[in-house]
Amino acid sequence: MPAGPVGGLRGETCVQPWGHEMKLAHLRSGSSDGRRGLSLPEMLVVVAVFGILALIFVLSSQQMVVKTLVSRVRQEHRYLAGRIETYHADRTRLPTTEEGLNAVLPANEIPLDPFTTDEPEPYRYFLYRPPGSPLIGWILVSAGPDGDVDFPPSAVGFSAVASSANRPSSPRAPEAMALPFHELKEMIRSRAYDPTNGIISDGDIFRTDLLFLD
Repeated sequence: MPAGPVGGLRGETCVQPWGHEMKLAHLRSGSSDGRRGLSLPEMLVVVAVFGILALIFVLSSQQMVVKTLVSRVRQEHRYLAGRIETYHADRTRLPTTEEGLNAVLPANEIPLDPFTTDEPEPYRYFLYRPPGSPLIGWILVSAGPDGDVDFPPSAVGFSAVASSANRPSSPRAPEAMALPFHELKEMIRSRAYDPTNGIISDGDIFRTDLLFLD
């Protein structure tokens, strides 16, 4: 059977081993359907859009991590509060600032503050006795997402040395005059972490049996 053109296509003829001819269309440089590559300004716009999307993704991921850690801190504070109150019920007194959380839990069971940046540390515990008042209460403090503890131990009458690690072996600090109740209340409120201020916001996370934080 004689070979002949197939399909009526214009172009070069390709003879196959079985004797048939195929016509191949020429491929021309620069596509004939009107498509073209992106220009430099268009490429820059695309890169910028992907960069913005990547930034939004990173910020959203960081926000989720912070929310998870804040939730963990509050849960562990609730657990520690229960242990403190159990200690109080059993011994009719609260642990001192120097005794810290070691009075209510073995050292290896004390939760560590996930927001401490330099090295893992337990949550800070303070016993508060306002001057000239029979009131007594405890305060738990987490560094918060910024990693810095803004609450000064001097507010409850102790130096930073005595309360930094909350271990019984810490040297006893010279007692100072604790802040009056209303001043302590305002200090804690002004230094408390506010999640509406952004992912990394100044302020500590508090829990206390003092009524103004309930």
